[in-house]
Amino acid sequence: MRASEDAFIAPRSEIDSATDEARTARGRLEKARSTPPPSEPGSWDSAPDTQVTGTEWDTAVPAVPAADLSDPVAIVNSVLQISAASAQVTASLGRQFLVKLGLIAEPSPSVAAVPGQIPRVYGQQAVEFVIRRGMTQLGVPYSWGGGNASGATRGVDRGAGTVGFDCSGLMVFAFAGVGISLPKYSGAQYEKDRRVPVGEMRRGDLIFYGPNGSQHVAIYLGQGQMLESPFTGSQVRIAPVRTSGMTSHVVRLIDY
Repeated sequence: MRASEDAFIAPRSEIDSATDEARTARGRLEKARSTPPPSEPGSWDSAPDTQVTGTEWDTAVPAVPAADLSDPVAIVNSVLQISAASAQVTASLGRQFLVKLGLIAEPSPSVAAVPGQIPRVYGQQAVEFVIRRGMTQLGVPYSWGGGNASGATRGVDRGAGTVGFDCSGLMVFAFAGVGISLPKYSGAQYEKDRRVPVGEMRRGDLIFYGPNGSQHVAIYLGQGQMLESPFTGSQVRIAPVRTSGMTSHVVRLIDY
């Protein structure tokens, strides 16, 4: 029990690092501005009004937006703000989840918490909680760059006029309910935790599309179905799993 509690009590390094990330991102953006935009329409860091030909999703918000976006610095700052706010919310929600399971006591108001992993014995409960939380957003509009641990938000760039979720924002929201903090970019989510061959995929795993998971992400529900927020004009929905463009591995954040 002590080990589980310790996983949720640590310095606020994730939140405090946002400033350093912003400086790094701005430096990369200045370099990006001096180079031509990508010529390949399927590039994951293409402009937000460019959808990858032959796919059924908008490209994800990139880790470093292309120089031809309307305001790259504003986009990076918006995403970093979402990430910092989500880290705080996720820490609180994760502790609440463990309290409900009886793993830890009610926290003192003076105790700070940060996200951690779910103990294996409670993995199945955590997976079902994640899926239920994600499915509460069925019908919410797609918004490029939208969504954080608290729920739907205004997106960035062409998503700025819509309150909703993009693909990775929906994952951030769903997993925050059990205290798992995810980065806002789908390619970074692909780097999290354990990769499992698609043939061993099971309920609660994350399905990715595009090179290194850079273009789209969804939650596998089982029986060939997935939960996703796919593209502008669509909504959070349950859809058949598409194999075209899928990575060879899924990511398992909760084991059971």
